[in-house]
Amino acid sequence: MGTRTKKQEATICFCDVCKREDNMSYGSGGRCEICGIDVCGLCSVADPNDMGDYPYRYCRKCWDVGIPFREEIARIENEASNSVDAQLAKWTAAIAKLSKDKK
Repeated sequence: MGTRTKKQEATICFCDVCKREDNMSYGSGGRCEICGIDVCGLCSVADPNDMGDYPYRYCRKCWDVGIPFREEIARIENEASNSVDAQLAKWTAAIAKLSKDKK
């Protein structure tokens, strides 16, 4: 049995902030969601509110500039959530009333 050689191509990424080579793998770096630059794990911030396997990443500049915008987004999401909860409560009450009226 002989040996076989397999050639593979690999993409080498460099952080646009610190110029360090980074494989941009899970838990490492990625692309900034706002400005699109490649950022390593040291030069990026993962969104703590993103609970997915691959959270949104931001360069530190965009993260810092985004503070008031993220606060407003959180307020809007909270307000929308409260509105949804109110509609679900009304829906549940309407079903309860229908069930009561049928008796």
